[in-house]
Amino acid sequence: MADLRLLIAVEKSWLVTRTLTPAFAEESQYDRFAEQLARLFGRKASARSVDDIARAVDQLLREITIMGPDPIEEVGLDLGRSRLDPTNAQVVFMLNGELADDFRERIVDWWEPVAAASRAGGIDVLPPRFVQLDQMSASEYRSLDILDAGRFSPDAHDLDADQRQ
Repeated sequence: MADLRLLIAVEKSWLVTRTLTPAFAEESQYDRFAEQLARLFGRKASARSVDDIARAVDQLLREITIMGPDPIEEVGLDLGRSRLDPTNAQVVFMLNGELADDFRERIVDWWEPVAAASRAGGIDVLPPRFVQLDQMSASEYRSLDILDAGRFSPDAHDLDADQRQ
């Protein structure tokens, strides 16, 4: 397994005489690794308020995971104006099935304090939207900022918790 937290420059000529060893047994594993690298190096710049919302979504998803299986495939942010200077935001939950009432209630309960805190910071967070992934148009999907926990740097609090483990 590769540790992507450590990067070392290697002189390419050193690799010329080496015997190649396949890294993965299946093509899907190469694809997964490529996606991990893309997320690691392809983070888009965004306003602090957007990162705050993304962190809140990440925490919500951790809680939902504990609740049991859910049909949430992906979560995206629909931002008004721009990622660097948003006027509003809406969290879009893309589903591959029906969302149970207890999950929906937890998401709405989560949204209310997040919306209040964001409003105080100058961004209006609209109520969450739930959409079946197969009913979403490609252009609508592409307009969203798909959230990924790796998109933002950890807070000092998060680093402290990681160091204790």
